[in-house]
Amino acid sequence: MATQFDVYATFPDGAPYRNSGMQLLELRWGRVHRDRLFEDTQLIAAALDRLSQLGVANHAQTAPEPDGSDSISSGR
Repeated sequence: MATQFDVYATFPDGAPYRNSGMQLLELRWGRVHRDRLFEDTQLIAAALDRLSQLGVANHAQTAPEPDGSDSISSGR
C-alpha cells in the first residue's frame, strides 16, 4: 500500500515548515510487516538545525541509521 502525504507545521518563531513524502507499507495477513517513509531529508535536517538554533532540544542523534535496519518487521 502506498500513500502520499504533506506535513504542515509551524516553528516556535512562527515560520512555516512544509514537507511532502510517500509512505510504503508492506502488509502480510492484514498486518504491517514493513513501513518505509520517503521524505525530503534535506528539509528535515534544515528544520532540525533551525530548531536547535531556536533552543529546542534536538533528538536527531537518536534517529535510526539509514541502512534499512529501522524497518518494522515481525515474525509473530
